Parts: sequence; C-alpha cells; structure tokens
Amino acid sequence: MFFRSTQSTPRSNRTLGVTAIASGLLLVSAFLFVTGALAAAGQVALSRAAFLLEGLQLMGPTVFFLVGSVVAVSAIGLLGLRNWARRTTSVLLAVTVGGAIPAISSAVVDFRIWSLLTEALKVTICVVTWFYLMQPEVKEAFGRQRENLSLKS
Repeated sequence: MFFRSTQSTPRSNRTLGVTAIASGLLLVSAFLFVTGALAAAGQVALSRAAFLLEGLQLMGPTVFFLVGSVVAVSAIGLLGLRNWARRTTSVLLAVTVGGAIPAISSAVVDFRIWSLLTEALKVTICVVTWFYLMQPEVKEAFGRQRENLSLKS
C-alpha cells in the first residue's frame, strides 16, 4: 500500500533534486547499516557514526539499524513522491539541525575550527534540503502524485 512500484510514478514528475536527496538518504542509511553491523561485531567504535547520530550511538548498535531504517523508508518514499516521506524527511532534517546545536556550541567555546566547519556544513545541507522540499514546485510534484493515485482508484 505505502510502497507501490515506481512504475506507477511517472519519472517526469520527480525532480532531479528529489532524486538527489533520496540518493543521499540511501547513502546515509547504507552507512548506518554497515557501521552498525561492524559496531555490533566489535570491529569499529560506536563513535564512528557520532556525526550523524548526535549522541544516540551510545545506546548501542541497535540505534544504527533503527535510524538507518527510518532514513531508508523516507528515501524510498521520496522516490515514490509520497507526501508523507517529504514530511518525514523534513522532521529528520529538523532533528539533525537540533542535534547539531550542542556540538556547534562546544566547538565555538573550545575554538575547534574543524569541528565547527563540519557541523556548520551539516546544518547548511539540512537547511538547504528542507528549503528545497518546501518549494511550491516540489510540493506540487508530490501533490500531482496524490492526484494520479486518486484518479486510478
């Protein structure tokens, strides 16, 4: 029901930006799955994904798989132009920006330039991505998909 094949989704409706965002999310998800498996096997430290998990990695490798699954489902939904996936991605982006605030504050206080730059880059990517997903043309593409599905029913 939620994951219909992409055959029902005209590729012409999906913008290049949405495809790029979904591809990036799939890469993040794959990184979390691989890192989680390696962390569960004791091959890498849990802190390997601290940049993405913002402290959640301390809860163990299960969090890697949980967050990776949510990100993967959101990416697949974006590829299918599902509006719930656009909203879920927006929430994920907001949580990522919120999680970066303590790291940025710490980097400013301790004058760690590299950490400050990487966190600022992450926040910038999240804000630009959110801004793109909120554009009227992009919202319209997701709306057209809903109209196409309701006409077929």
